Amino acid sequence: METDKSLLEAIEKLYKVFSRYPLRKHVEGCPCCVGNDDKRMLESKPLRELTSADLGRYSFKAMTTWGDKDDFRHFLPRIFELLVSERGIWDTEIVVGKLGLAEWQRWSEAEKSAVREYFRANWNWLIGRPRPLIEPDSWLCGMNRAGEDLGVYLDDWASACNSIAYEHLAKFIEHHTPAFIKRHSLNNGFWPDSPQGVKQVCDWLASEQTRENLEQLYFENESADYAASLASAIDGLQLVATAPE
Repeated sequence: METDKSLLEAIEKLYKVFSRYPLRKHVEGCPCCVGNDDKRMLESKPLRELTSADLGRYSFKAMTTWGDKDDFRHFLPRIFELLVSERGIWDTEIVVGKLGLAEWQRWSEAEKSAVREYFRANWNWLIGRPRPLIEPDSWLCGMNRAGEDLGVYLDDWASACNSIAYEHLAKFIEHHTPAFIKRHSLNNGFWPDSPQGVKQVCDWLASEQTRENLEQLYFENESADYAASLASAIDGLQLVATAPE
């Protein structure tokens, strides 16, 4: 997997922290949509050797029609490893959003910390890549569906001091501006599932403080290689700020 050290370390931490959840034989599922062959696929290899094909059906049905929260915690490290190492294998918003269904905010501090380290490591990896495996929009939306506070990730984006990150930000702003102007919302069809996160992002986009912070960063670094892409993001925020209520 082409990635950075912090993300690899975060994935290893997931394996370590969630190793206390063993594989249950024949993880039970709805008989109408989960067959014995499906169940056997989960048992076909050691956890770290399971493929996206082995886990694809389970990742979509986990906890709704297949298995419980502890089953999900067993498979979580491998699912989250595959999610960030193979392009477009699953809907990021659905898979990451499964954490909300698993009530992860009520897990132990060690488990929550491991998930957040993974979230942030992958976020900072994605926004710095010209062609990331997962679009920052999808990752941010997935974390929102999981019930995560998006503040620290938005702050990371604003303070990235990286040309690619600001290009992604400008693209994000441009993509969502029409929905913001029409209904103070966001375009990705998964966003409305978590209105609190939508409000947080929209308020951040419309905030005078956000724009002023980026403008200050621009004026302090006008000769930096990221100045042009930062200026594009600021222009987008200006359009959002002047949108009618």
